[in-house]
Amino acid sequence: MLSMVEVKCPHCNVRGQIMLPPLGAIIVGPCPNCDELVVVFCGRVLPLNKETMVNGSSTEKHEHLKSVLVDFMDDRIRKVVDQLTPEVTEGLHDYTPENDDYTPNMDEQPATTAIIDESKAISDNELDKFLRFDLPRIDNKDYFRAVFE
Repeated sequence: MLSMVEVKCPHCNVRGQIMLPPLGAIIVGPCPNCDELVVVFCGRVLPLNKETMVNGSSTEKHEHLKSVLVDFMDDRIRKVVDQLTPEVTEGLHDYTPENDDYTPNMDEQPATTAIIDESKAISDNELDKFLRFDLPRIDNKDYFRAVFE
């Protein structure tokens, strides 16, 4: 089954549906209604300046697209930061990657049974933090988007 996502042109506000692009994909194209250029990124449709994208130099096109994406990411990052309270960030300092240079061996066969490493199990303290701080906010669309989008 194909996953579809509803989108809205930021130029003419016409709504439509597109197939959900792969995570991290950057898709540039025209709106089928108004023919203005847009970029689809992370499930959002952002306006582009058609004159710059069609007639600009390679550098101008690059800078314009980068500017649109940076503004979008800056807004997303600001929303995440605004959600970070001392209670939410209390356990963040405990995370330390075990091995930054790990590269999976693609020739290895996947394990057929799960092996539980008790040292990596969720602690009672972590569960308590989740139940007290995250779970009550799961229905808050701004909190949900800040964490999961």
